[in-house]
Amino acid sequence: MSGNKATDKFFDVFVQDTTPPSCSPTVSPTTLGVPANQMVAVTVTPHASDIADAAPTSSIIGVTSNQGGTPGVDWTVSGLFASLKCVAGRVYTLSVQTVDHSGNASAIKTVTCTAAPLPIGPRR
Repeated sequence: MSGNKATDKFFDVFVQDTTPPSCSPTVSPTTLGVPANQMVAVTVTPHASDIADAAPTSSIIGVTSNQGGTPGVDWTVSGLFASLKCVAGRVYTLSVQTVDHSGNASAIKTVTCTAAPLPIGPRR
């Protein structure tokens, strides 16, 4: 033996996460039904992932409509759930973003919902 003696050495390694999560959202339902000026519940599924965070947080961060509209009257949002007023010809665009525990945010992705066409009755 050479007489060398090993000594355990410990040190901390810190990894800084600078990569944003990915998000490929879908919405259900995509068609709100026959226009009746009633609120219809929709759910966004984010399909999100991150290299360092097993459960990044996703949410709807904005809603727009091709016909304008008023938040709280024509739509409401809570996390990944929204209620949208089903109005003839209206198309809603929901903006979704995912953030990881390090504060990195995904690019904003959008999903759309639309009212079904008005039924066409018999001509008179």
